[in-house]
Order: sequence, then structure tokens, then C-alpha cells
Amino acid sequence: MQIQLKDNKIIGYAELGGFSDGIEATKEFINKLDKDKLGYLIFNGTDKAPTFDEKAYNEDKQKELLSELKQQRETECFPIVNRGQLWYDTLMQEQTQELNTWYQAWLNVTKTREVPNKPEWLKY
Repeated sequence: MQIQLKDNKIIGYAELGGFSDGIEATKEFINKLDKDKLGYLIFNGTDKAPTFDEKAYNEDKQKELLSELKQQRETECFPIVNRGQLWYDTLMQEQTQELNTWYQAWLNVTKTREVPNKPEWLKY
């Protein structure tokens, strides 16, 4: 049984076989690994439990969240606000204001991390 390291962080493990650059580890050590947090577990030697790098984990999760929000904005917001002037001319003043508020909330989604509610009258 082996673990694989990159920058002193555990990025993989093998219960059978191993890695060309792997480090021998006991079954007990591998069983203690939180498999969902590979890449964030700092290796402290095979006789000690690894330390979880919570800061790096949280930073990466925030980057993932921002990326997902940007993608969602791309698919849900931009096709609507990028419609032509003819469509905008059909809106009532109240709808235009609601649309502007909704659009601004989408532009701020990377700061607020809150997906804005689409105005009810906006079908697609």
C-alpha cells in the first residue's frame, strides 16, 4: 500500500500496486484518510495522521463556487439582457426597472454569492 504526494500533500493512494514515486503506508493509515479531501491532506509521516489544509480547501471551494456562478450567469442572464432593442421596446417601464435590478444582481453575484430571482414575467 502506498500514498502519492505532491508538494507534501497526499494526492492519491493505492491499496494494490503502487506509484513509481509512492511512499509505503499501512492499511490503517490509508483507512484514516478522508478520501474526499485528497490534495488537502498534509503528510506528516506515516506514523501520524495527516493535517487537513482547511485554508487551501476553502479557497479552492470558493473558486469553484465563483466559476459555477459565472457559468450560471452566462446561461441564465446574458441571453436575456443581450436581446435586441425591439424586444426592449416592448417592455413597460416597471419591467425595464425590474430587468435592470435583476441584471445588476447578476453582475454582483461574484460578490454576493446569491443567485437573483428572475422576474416572474420573464419567461425565458
